[in-house]
Amino acid sequence: MSAENVDFIRSGYEAFQSRGEDAIFEFLHPEIEVRPIDEPPVGQRSYSGHRGFHQYLADTREVWGHFGWEATELIDAGESVVARTRFYAQGRGSGIPVEATVYIVWVVRDSKAVSARGYLDRDEALAAARRPAPTGQPPSG
Repeated sequence: MSAENVDFIRSGYEAFQSRGEDAIFEFLHPEIEVRPIDEPPVGQRSYSGHRGFHQYLADTREVWGHFGWEATELIDAGESVVARTRFYAQGRGSGIPVEATVYIVWVVRDSKAVSARGYLDRDEALAAARRPAPTGQPPSG
């Protein structure tokens, strides 16, 4: 199953790149839990469900204007997939281009992403991906 999860997450990033942000929703469970990196202004909170993911995108757009993620490496971590991504954006007010490496721990169940958690540190992301989830609940990552 884990190789299928890696392929699934790769397909989600490819859909995002080729068809835009609305294309990602076919890959997300209706009750997905999203926790961005713990950096202001968008971080330090979580977003729930498709509505929450739409809000996360809106919050990110408010800060950055144009932005996106490109998966540069996908790491099989069993039930989780750790995506090393290149986050790219342009400051909404300044127009200054910004790039950062962000690690996203995706949890996939029944062919849908149920959880996504952002990290700036690779080792922290890998450790979170390997932590067992509470019974019946997606990991908080």
